[in-house]
Amino acid sequence: MERKKACLVISCVSLACLLSIASIQGNGGQKVKSLLVTTPRISTNHAPISINNNAQLAAFPGITGSGTAGDPYIIQDLVIDGGGSGSDILIQNTNVFLVIRNCSVINAGTGPPDAGILLDSCMNVKVSGNTATNNGLYGIAIGFSHDNMISGNTVTNNVQGGIYLTQISNNTISGNTALHNGMNGIIVDTCTNNTISGNIVDSNGNGNPSNTYSYGNGIFLTASDNNTISGNTGSNNKDNGLSMYYSDHDFVTNNVITHNNVDGISCFNLCQNNTISLNNASFNRHYGVWDDMGDANVMPNTYGNNVTSNYLVGNSFGPYFDVFGLDYFSNNTIEAKTSSTTPGFPVEFAVLGLVIGILAVVVIGMAVIILRKRRRAAKP
Repeated sequence: MERKKACLVISCVSLACLLSIASIQGNGGQKVKSLLVTTPRISTNHAPISINNNAQLAAFPGITGSGTAGDPYIIQDLVIDGGGSGSDILIQNTNVFLVIRNCSVINAGTGPPDAGILLDSCMNVKVSGNTATNNGLYGIAIGFSHDNMISGNTVTNNVQGGIYLTQISNNTISGNTALHNGMNGIIVDTCTNNTISGNIVDSNGNGNPSNTYSYGNGIFLTASDNNTISGNTGSNNKDNGLSMYYSDHDFVTNNVITHNNVDGISCFNLCQNNTISLNNASFNRHYGVWDDMGDANVMPNTYGNNVTSNYLVGNSFGPYFDVFGLDYFSNNTIEAKTSSTTPGFPVEFAVLGLVIGILAVVVIGMAVIILRKRRRAAKP
């Protein structure tokens, strides 16, 4: 009797489940996705990691994969607190394929080049989906490396900068979010042939400046050539959305650089032969595009920059070009607000200023010649 009751109960429960599923799959047989249960990712607290070569990487406890392109080594789902010293994850001198993903790195040290994640002399590494916050210098840093990818990471509230790149080439930095970092969102220092695209750099520069030229920018390039900066969004940064310093032959295209505290895009000191096109540099406090020679001892020293087809609307001033520069400016949309609080030398007066300067030199030269002739004539 008891067995019959148990069977009856089981049968009723099963029938109820079937009826529930049938009713949920109603309305044209559409399934309700919310019923699918996924296993949550479990992160593990871990001590800081330091790997110095391929052999150490292969022997790392718990690592998966074989280090090939189709089966890379994987370090994932770790929570690492650096305790204020060194880097949380340090990878050096490797060339096998490695993925570092879904890790949380905090409280790395303050001694250069400490970072939440640091790659030094590496290739074939993909760093993706990580969170790097409250580190003593940088969230993520790469030095002396090539052919790596940094994508989809979130770097916030790091003391110096979100992502720091130095002496690297042929890397892709894409889809990252850099917010509220002390100085710059992304720093590109002495780098060539990299692609920096689709990143969000917002509200950086809330720390104390150590160098006024490299402080508070969304993206900051210095001494970096032949890089592509495209499809990024930079807004509400304390200085400029994008700053270029001693950088040549870079392609700056299709970026949205708005509502920054100084300029949208700034080229300063020996920036030559760059292409700045199809950007929206609007509603910045001062200029949409600033192109200045900076060093008065070398003239011209910003020249050959091609500034075309940009949308420059709602800035306090139109674009600014150095009177001694030899840049190309065409097909830009310009609608500047009226403002009397910030001085400037807009592009509308650049040619006029150059002509006036040349005429002044000619007039002074002629005056000197005439004065000398009169003095000679006055001698007995």
